[in-house]
Amino acid sequence: MTCDLCESAATVHLTEIRCGVKHERHLCDRHAEQVIGTRFPTAETRNRVRADYFRRVIAFIKEHNRVPTTEESLRLKLPMVSPSSQESIADTLRWMQRILDSIEANEPLHGEIEFKDE
Repeated sequence: MTCDLCESAATVHLTEIRCGVKHERHLCDRHAEQVIGTRFPTAETRNRVRADYFRRVIAFIKEHNRVPTTEESLRLKLPMVSPSSQESIADTLRWMQRILDSIEANEPLHGEIEFKDE
């Protein structure tokens, strides 16, 4: 999706409801800062933060051979992970590594179904 004001990729998506009518705007980082008056983290910064979260939870799983509990996730500021009962720890790690690889390659994140049969 492109910015409403230029041809750059839209990285900020705003939705407002005014008088019961939904208004959407899609803006690049530069125009979002100009229109809203607030500096937004760049897509690169957001990806770096996401990648850090996934690296930390992967390290936790490898160290403890289990996913963190909700309490541990909140305390350690890790993303919540809830594998289905059929998934093994190895399956969960593979899935999380694929997400991390996509983030680091700056690729769009795929849905769960797209990852399953790769």
